[in-house]
Amino acid sequence: MNRLAPGLLMASVLSSCVTADIGTIGSIQGQTAALCRFIPTAKTISSLLSVKLGSVAAIAEAICKAVTEPVAEEAGAPVPEISGIEIEGYFVRRQ
Repeated sequence: MNRLAPGLLMASVLSSCVTADIGTIGSIQGQTAALCRFIPTAKTISSLLSVKLGSVAAIAEAICKAVTEPVAEEAGAPVPEISGIEIEGYFVRRQ
């Protein structure tokens, strides 16, 4: 399973057409995985980078806060977002 994770991570990074630095995207994905076991898509990170939320650590913290805080449910399932950008990605299990 440990050999599969890097491949899945790279697939999620490369499957999206983004102009952001791959290293920055990977760094944010790594930090969110460590902080809250969530890996945002490269597309989501690229969109958030354009909003200028601050450092890599600040972006990772904002993503974790958005996906783990309870939100008031309105019609349908709530979609976490930051500055109007929907946070897409997936949670990973603890090893």
